[in-house]
Amino acid sequence: KDKSEGTTDFIYDLKPILDIWRENLHSNPHKLAVKDWTENTYSYQDIQDFSDNLASVLEINIQEPIGIRTSNSGSLIVAMMAVLKKRGIYVPLDPEISEERLNYIIKDAGITTIISDLKEIPNTKTIHPIQETEVSKSLNIIRPELDDICYLIYTSGTTGQPKGCCITNANLSNLFLGSLSNFNFTNDDRWIMAHSYGFDFSTWEIWGALLNGGSLYIPERMEIKDSFKFYDILLKEQITVLNQTPKSFDNLMLVGESSSKLIDLKYLVFGGDKLNTQKIETWKTQNKHVTLVNMYGITETTVHVTSRVITGEKYSNIGNPLPGYSIHLKNGQDERVPNGFIGEIIVEGEGVCRGYFKKDDLTREKFNYESIPTYKSGDLGWKMQGDFFYLGRNDRQIKIRGHRIELGEIETAILGIEDVSDSCILYDDVKKKIVAFFISNRSNVAIRKELIRSLPKYMIPTKWIKVEQFPLNSNGKIDKKELKNMF
Repeated sequence: KDKSEGTTDFIYDLKPILDIWRENLHSNPHKLAVKDWTENTYSYQDIQDFSDNLASVLEINIQEPIGIRTSNSGSLIVAMMAVLKKRGIYVPLDPEISEERLNYIIKDAGITTIISDLKEIPNTKTIHPIQETEVSKSLNIIRPELDDICYLIYTSGTTGQPKGCCITNANLSNLFLGSLSNFNFTNDDRWIMAHSYGFDFSTWEIWGALLNGGSLYIPERMEIKDSFKFYDILLKEQITVLNQTPKSFDNLMLVGESSSKLIDLKYLVFGGDKLNTQKIETWKTQNKHVTLVNMYGITETTVHVTSRVITGEKYSNIGNPLPGYSIHLKNGQDERVPNGFIGEIIVEGEGVCRGYFKKDDLTREKFNYESIPTYKSGDLGWKMQGDFFYLGRNDRQIKIRGHRIELGEIETAILGIEDVSDSCILYDDVKKKIVAFFISNRSNVAIRKELIRSLPKYMIPTKWIKVEQFPLNSNGKIDKKELKNMF
């Protein structure tokens, strides 16, 4: 087997994440664990005590889904920890999602209890995360199992309906113990929760800090959306580990041009979308003290699967699998493709989640557990010189006049043209046209002229829309619904 595809053999003993948490608690109980935008601070012992108090009033069944809908504060961590201590399943309910999506998740997961310091949700029992009463000595902390589901995180797909991904202790342990060989995280690191806790990138931020003995800063949601305020927080809180989607970092780079350097930053980790490494080349050169890492993963495979320290590649090099993972590429006939050919990314290993909650048919369609847990990602990639490259979603394939076209391939070709800083390709289903959105100081006529040299005529966009910047959704990705309003 090609070593570049990784191995599902794991060199660490997987353990429940509460066990890893307790190791850090016992080694340094008074160390800062969490600080939030209200200036409240919590040591590891504080989080332990507050979550014990909450767990003592949580009357739930083992593996019962419990909603968490808190403000961006230390209450969030207390709530998560308390649910895990009762062997429950926590379900993040982002306060900014629509009422329709909120109600769907509550019904689909069968949630009857919600831990919240916000407005109560009708027809559910609400428990405040911070309990004033001291925990009784009779508190029954139930021993977690590796196969326990820790949380359900809902992700949308081509069906349009959110799907709850079942992430277990083994999944999380595989990710964080496996990442030790690729990162030099220490208990001196200061992480920041730069994403909604309803987006799985936040899982890496929250548990990455706490399972490595570091500290986590939780900003207010509006501070995350304001790039100037967010940059100031990075400076003030001396953040050492920053995680970003590529589009979100575009705005931070602009702020950084007229601000002080992030001298404390140690790691800048990209994920959640395709990275254009050429866009960050100047920033990288000016900040040589920072290690830039591009990571690839899917909610169904526990946030991250691969990593690659960024050098100077032209395309989105996602590197090779983390320990405990294996990936390979297959075509539509379920056959492996040769190097240099595009194929669907297939993920294997302990990081593959236990499927979709209460959706057995869809789980059987996308997952296979006969030998090694396997997931068909729906993402396209190719492999060159031992590294994997991410192209985009398989469901972005269209057919025009008998030709199958990958929209991501057009984006990649446009990004290869000089002075084009970004692009997004969409398909107008009504007018049956390929639409190119782009950011450049060049005209669409000049770009189109160069594109014809590298792509066949049927792949050339028929409509071009120049934009100053791309609108972003709450997960820091391009808001394609808003772009479609420009058609």
